[in-house]
Amino acid sequence: MIKNALLDYTPNSGWFNIGDYIQSLAAKQYFDKIDVLPQREFLHKKAEPFKLIMNGWFMYKTKNWPLSPTTKPLFVSFHLNSHIADSLLSKKKNTDYLKTQEPIGCRDYYTVNILKKYGVEAYYSSCLTTTLPKLENIEKNDDVIFFDVLYNEDKKAYYERIPRHYYKDLLRRKLPKLRDHKTYLAEFFPKEIVENAKFETAFYKAKNTTTEDRFKEAERLLKTFASAKLVITSRIHAALPCLAMGTPVIFIMGGLNNSSDLSRLDGIVQHFNMVNLDPNLDLSTLKNLHLMSLDDIDWKNPIPNPTNHTKYTKNLRDKCKSFTAN
Repeated sequence: MIKNALLDYTPNSGWFNIGDYIQSLAAKQYFDKIDVLPQREFLHKKAEPFKLIMNGWFMYKTKNWPLSPTTKPLFVSFHLNSHIADSLLSKKKNTDYLKTQEPIGCRDYYTVNILKKYGVEAYYSSCLTTTLPKLENIEKNDDVIFFDVLYNEDKKAYYERIPRHYYKDLLRRKLPKLRDHKTYLAEFFPKEIVENAKFETAFYKAKNTTTEDRFKEAERLLKTFASAKLVITSRIHAALPCLAMGTPVIFIMGGLNNSSDLSRLDGIVQHFNMVNLDPNLDLSTLKNLHLMSLDDIDWKNPIPNPTNHTKYTKNLRDKCKSFTAN
């Protein structure tokens, strides 16, 4: 009998991005049970046949493609890392494999367009995390959650995660100013809001943790988002679940490091109320944005979320339910 699988992840420099596990929880709801937890970066390894929803961010190890022939995948809400997309898709064995899985459902327009460039039929599906269920029996509170707001500007946390980059920048005499991140945020947001907000992060130390620990942390974060009055974030895997659970969320754009950061957002940020804090960032390639300013935020009565994501959720649910049936 074919088994049910859910993606697990390997740490990057000793840390996990817990948002990956939120992506897996979005897939988990469509299975009655989970039998195996294959690693995202090693799906080429032969294993007993299993069904796997291929949603989320892919990947680091392009040499480990295509997937094992025993794997039965559903490509939906799929994103290709722009740093590896051409390398992966330029290999005929990989495009030939993807063509056997057509059409590929993509969570962003960058992935749609680059798959089509290489002759693979693809469509925009939106993100599977928008189908997460509203959590029952969650009591609402007055918490304002800051979840990795302008996280690329938090150089102290960045160097903690990747110490070698600190020493590299130090030797090159390109060490940026290591400022306190809350103090930095208070330059933009009302000081009282920053001081009283609860701060959460996607970065999770891998040492001495189990897969169960990481899934529990993802579940805790979802409950935190569900109970909050307002979530402020620069992380799509925090903002998207808020849409699903009905928690007001404002996506903060700014501090992007490279084209990869912007490319993966087209088709996602259009679902959010959004503030752009980077005056040098050209958003002209992103259409139909719900842009606002910080002055527009009513901290006591946050503006409701846009609902344009909902026109995709039924199709996502139907595809996943059909795939996992029987």
